[in-house]
Amino acid sequence: MLLVAVALAGSVLVSRGVLLSRMDERIGRGLALQVAQLRRFAEQTVDPRTSAPFPDVRSLLQAYLERNIPDRSGTFAVKSERSESPPCGGWDTASNPADS
Repeated sequence: MLLVAVALAGSVLVSRGVLLSRMDERIGRGLALQVAQLRRFAEQTVDPRTSAPFPDVRSLLQAYLERNIPDRSGTFAVKSERSESPPCGGWDTASNPADS
């Protein structure tokens, strides 16, 4: 009986590890896709009010979120800890923080 319980517990732990690994990979792919879409949006889109590049990150993200509707199983969440947005030029959009 003890052997069955140990085998069952081991099976559950291995299954949990595999599922968590797959979930991490899926989340990583989804985040990479969103980053690529946001970068493309930042490079190809101008502020519709001024026909110039977006003046700051806040207005860029606001326009991005207004134009991109998440799919049925998705959602967008934004958290800002700054009271002021740095200018778009203040961010290095060519580097990927995940690569560092």
